Amino acid sequence: MAKITATNVATVVSEGHSWIGDTWTSLRDAATGTSIDTSSDGTDLGVNQYSVRGATFIQIYRVFFELDTSGISIAPSAATLQIYGRTNDDADFYVVRATHSGAPATADFDAIHGWDTTNAADGAGNGDQIGNVTLYSSQIASWSTSGYNNITLNATALSQMASDSTFAVCLIESVHDLLDVSETTSSKTGMYFDDDAGKEIKIDYTAGVAAVATNSIFFGANF
Repeated sequence: MAKITATNVATVVSEGHSWIGDTWTSLRDAATGTSIDTSSDGTDLGVNQYSVRGATFIQIYRVFFELDTSGISIAPSAATLQIYGRTNDDADFYVVRATHSGAPATADFDAIHGWDTTNAADGAGNGDQIGNVTLYSSQIASWSTSGYNNITLNATALSQMASDSTFAVCLIESVHDLLDVSETTSSKTGMYFDDDAGKEIKIDYTAGVAAVATNSIFFGANF
């Protein structure tokens, strides 16, 4: 097995409150987030909504990172994304293809391949995106907070690892954020980032084998 380690890991956050007119739709559909968090903690991924003194506070967290795949020219035969969990395990999510480059910025909140800003039937927002984004995994619905979580990457991801010199990834909460279903309480998942020695996000993969061209030789016989 070969290994590559993630770099430029960060959470892009879109947050606000009803006092200034923010809503689930305005915050979830924003092209630009409100802040960047590069320190891993218990709320790296997910959605959070709560009320204080009559106001509703809404927070949406998406994790972005990249891996150097310039040394991969043939699609791996298998690959596992490994993420070390920590406090909180409530947010189910997908691994999806991202379009950002370098260190994530607030402008990368919707830097997700296939994200359609005019997707909602009523034109009021971005709507359900499950059919638009490029999925790199099945839905992650269980999470260890005290060890590595192993996520099998699909054939689309394996092909992209060979096509791109930089493999850009987003982790997006799958029950509310991706489907555009407003959260009424909290769904949060924590993980360690690339600056945590011994607990870095990484991909273990099995190198692919180049196809070998064969020439058929036919022998004639005289009877």
